[in-house]
Parts: sequence; structure tokens; C-alpha cells
Amino acid sequence: MAKREVVYSTCKSCHGGCGVKVTKEDGVIVHIEGNPNSLTGGTMCSKGLSSIQHVDNPYRLKYPMKQVGKKGSGKWKRISWDEALDTIEAKMRDAIDNYGAHTIAISQGTGRGYNRYTHRLARSLGTANIITPGYVCHSPRLGLYGLVTGYGRLYCDYHGWGGEFPKTNIVWAKQLEISSADSEMCYWFMKSLDYCKNFIVIDPRASAYATRATLWIQPRPGSDCALAMGMMNVIIEEELWDKEFVEKWTFGFDELRERVKDFTPEKVSDICWIPKEQIIEAARMWAIDTPGCIQVGSSLERQANCGHTLRAITCLMGLAGNIERPGSMISWVLPETGLIEDVFLELP
Repeated sequence: MAKREVVYSTCKSCHGGCGVKVTKEDGVIVHIEGNPNSLTGGTMCSKGLSSIQHVDNPYRLKYPMKQVGKKGSGKWKRISWDEALDTIEAKMRDAIDNYGAHTIAISQGTGRGYNRYTHRLARSLGTANIITPGYVCHSPRLGLYGLVTGYGRLYCDYHGWGGEFPKTNIVWAKQLEISSADSEMCYWFMKSLDYCKNFIVIDPRASAYATRATLWIQPRPGSDCALAMGMMNVIIEEELWDKEFVEKWTFGFDELRERVKDFTPEKVSDICWIPKEQIIEAARMWAIDTPGCIQVGSSLERQANCGHTLRAITCLMGLAGNIERPGSMISWVLPETGLIEDVFLELP
């Protein structure tokens, strides 16, 4: 009779870290389900549920393979780790000696922490050419949030732990239920909608969330910055901004006021291909019914106007006072241990 065992663990199919309940028979995983006693309440996405197929998949690579036929022939043979490392080292040394370290590029898939070591490897070799998915996914918004706020990360407070849920939820080019790299957010987001007064979906696509939206805005792709500027124009013209927050915690309000004057609802309507009434309505909801959150999608980071778009959206958050208050955009900062920073940046 097979020995049956239940193990509680954490899913690593994305950054979310949902709690899982794993059933094993004679050491082989036979079933995965969500852990109802975890922070994600037993929910799991299809990617997490299918992770059982990864562990014992016969096609899973567990050792180095060397190509023995012509490129594209599909002919490979298994080699030892020593041979693989020696081969890589020889090729990298040849490139450095003959062409310079800058001719080496290092890339990786989505990081689960080991990205710090790939950066350290690149620095030890003397090359700045390192590519990660983060350059077009999440990292741009972290950088721009930091540039505007001065301290970095901003996340949506969907949890209600501070005593308030968002009254206005904006999902901007994002589908948390199918495309989030942090899928546990969808669980908390869906719960927060029970307390939400205004649910604004900004997406040219007819997403699943659009059917539940209080207001669904379909801007022309790439015109998101203009939409954010137009919303700020309405908020300032109608004197709806959070005057106490702006006075106490911001710089450059007069310059921002002057800049957004050009982005009238009529002009933004022409740029974004949307009715001006939607711009006005969204701005009023965002400024009046606070606190509020803006969930930003990666598509905003994959356009030429990424920087200005994210800066404008961050200013929009601050204008309504929706930063660092329960139910709005909140931050968390890693403690200054020096350990992570040293591994990431210093030469070994």
C-alpha cells in the first residue's frame, strides 16, 4: 500500500507565493490544491495547479546538454557539470581576451531571487550587458515610483488591514485574474471589490473586469499619459485635489498645474479617442471618493512613452492624496541589512 503524505508549502509559479497543500504517494506528488489556512484562502490559479506536471515531467532538463549536430538538428548529448562549466568559462575567457568584456551579454528568465547573482556575475566579468524580463515588466514602475516619490515601491492596499478598503479602484491596462506575476493580488483585489464604490477599468480590450466596471474607458493604445494628464486637468480646474496632502507632502504643484492646462478634456478626447465625459467622470471619482488604488499593467511599461506615463500616473495618485494612507497606494522598504545590496552590487 502506497505511503500517503500531505505537505504544506508555497507555490513558486509566480512571485505571489500562494499557500499550497501537496499530497505525495511514496514520495511522488499526486495532487496540489490551495491551502485554506494561508493568506490566499485556498485559492490557486491554473498555472499553480498545473505545476504538478513540472516536477516529474519526462522532458524536464535535469543536467547539461551539448549540441552535437548542426544547429536546428535537435541532436544533443548529456555532459557533466564540469564539462559544461569548463566550456562556458573557455568561451567567456576567449571573448574577454580577444574582444573585451563588453562583448558578453547575460540574460535570464523571471527571477525568484537568483537575479541578484546574475547581476553579480556580470559585474565580476566587467560587462554591463545583463538582460532580465524586469526591464519591461514591473521594474520600470518601481524606478519611476522612486523617481517621483523619493523612496520606491508603491502597492495597492486591497487588504483592509489599516481599517479602510479602496473606495475607488482603477485597473489600468491590467488583468489580474489572468496575467499577474503576483497572482495572490487577484484574491485580495476581488475581495476589495465588495467594499468598492467606483470600479474604473482603463483598457482598450473587453477584459473580464470590464463587465463589472462602474466606468470602462477604452483609450487609444499608447495614449495613457495624455489620459492621466487630462484627469489631473479636471481635478485641478475643479479644485478637487487633496490640498492638505499636496501642501504638506509635495513639491512642484504650481509647475504641474501649469503643465496640465494644455490637456483639456476636449484635447485629451481627441488624443485618446474617448468621450470627454469619461475623462471628467473618472477624474471626479478618483478625487472625491477616496481612498483609492491604481493597479498598473505591464503594457504601460512596454511603450516608448513609458517614463512620462508612469510619472503622470504617480502624480495623479498624489494629487488625490492616495499615497500612504489605508486603502490607497502604500510602500514597503527592505531593511538596510547590507547583505542583499552587497551581493547585488559589489564584486565578489
